[in-house]
Amino acid sequence: MKRTQWSCENGVFRTTFHAFKKSNMSGFIPGVPGKSEGDFEVSAGSKLAGYRRFFGVLRVVRKTDGRLLFPFDGAPDLGPYPTKEEALAAAQVYGEHIVEHDLARPEL
Repeated sequence: MKRTQWSCENGVFRTTFHAFKKSNMSGFIPGVPGKSEGDFEVSAGSKLAGYRRFFGVLRVVRKTDGRLLFPFDGAPDLGPYPTKEEALAAAQVYGEHIVEHDLARPEL
């Protein structure tokens, strides 16, 4: 939160901002494991990366705590595939694989 103070000196307006110090405590949210496939949001798609080179695009989020499970730093590329449909199918299968494994052994 900031407060603004206006001052006028020789016809020139100056603005002074006073920022309040933030707490050093971060908003830690403990991991909450999913209990069913409905506790996950899986978004799958495909993208074109050159002539007949399609890659799967995947995003998997655990809804119970908002944790992004995929993509992560160092995540593998899903492709290349010769058709858009194959890339999409690969992304969907990989998403299902991530959900199944997180249900079995949750990453907290």
